[in-house]
Amino acid sequence: MASIQTRTGPKGTSFRVTWREDGAQKVATYRSEEAAQNWKQLIESVGSGAEADRILAKRQSAAPTVDEVAEHRLELLRATRGTKATYRQYMRTHISPAFGSWPINTVDPDDCRRFVIALENKGRAPKMIHNICGWLTSMMLHAEERGWRTGNPMKADMLPAVERSDDTEANMFLTRAEADAIISRVHQPYRDFCLVMLSTGMRPSEIRALTVGDVLLDQPQPVLRVTKAMKNSRERGSYEYVGPPKSKASRRSVGIPPSTAQLLRGHVAGRKSSEPLFPGARTERMSHSAPGRAFNKGAAAARKAGKLDKDPDLYALRHTHASLMLAAGMETWKLANHLGHDETMTRKVYGHLMPEAQFEAATFAAKALDGGAALEAA
Repeated sequence: MASIQTRTGPKGTSFRVTWREDGAQKVATYRSEEAAQNWKQLIESVGSGAEADRILAKRQSAAPTVDEVAEHRLELLRATRGTKATYRQYMRTHISPAFGSWPINTVDPDDCRRFVIALENKGRAPKMIHNICGWLTSMMLHAEERGWRTGNPMKADMLPAVERSDDTEANMFLTRAEADAIISRVHQPYRDFCLVMLSTGMRPSEIRALTVGDVLLDQPQPVLRVTKAMKNSRERGSYEYVGPPKSKASRRSVGIPPSTAQLLRGHVAGRKSSEPLFPGARTERMSHSAPGRAFNKGAAAARKAGKLDKDPDLYALRHTHASLMLAAGMETWKLANHLGHDETMTRKVYGHLMPEAQFEAATFAAKALDGGAALEAA
């Protein structure tokens, strides 16, 4: 319980509210009895000075709520329907229940830290937590630009580290023999889909969006034009549509080797340029899950035959392509353009596979441990 004491001094009458919190006596002084009564009621209701401060700030704030800022941000955001739907899902599932009704200027760093801890306690993966908090950060910056709050309370050091386990690392990268063992056991038409993925490093969503007209075989260097990708709406029952690639860097032409060009001639011969390169069994295009299911069956068959010890998924073909290109001597900036993302991301994901870095490390080790023995690059 809290109590109010009226005090009269040289500066006039004041009203002191006294209460106990965490075993200690707390005091707050007000010039008006009404303000003191409001504080007393809040303290008796919530039992915490910090929480009472927050409620008082909410009552007095004229700033828009977190939910209102999110809608304002989405209204002005240049993004695909799928991306916007993802952000709305973050709001519905995570952010709005935590503090959607709060004025945006009342969210402080402690609130954000508690939010991250709550996501971890729910078992959300570190990458997912980064994605959710990345959207929250963009909302805070949006609000700051418009004068609705000061500063961004979400700090990078609050987020969990995103690290790959040894098993994940091993499953990401296949040897050429392991990849061949899997793909040879994948049934058609998904075998050719997997071969194209291995030989180009393209994302599955990009391959599924290819049309016959995107395959340019009759030129000195045959290429696949990546101008679109399959997107997931995530709104009112998930459905797919053809949209732009993942990023500006993803819009590119991908050179293909002669073996892939020869394989694709059978897929484009006598067909209209607007037809999907890889149609679905019962739909216009392959479904999102069909190539992955076929790949998984091929991997299971390869393991049963003793040709594979790993448990990769379809995306391992893209990672394997990147590792093979680096091993063949492709520069990282060229690989980044080829894969459709920036060089920083390429170095982050594949940097440990770079031959020049491995050779340099071995050279220093030779100097330090082998009496200065020289190594020669292969």
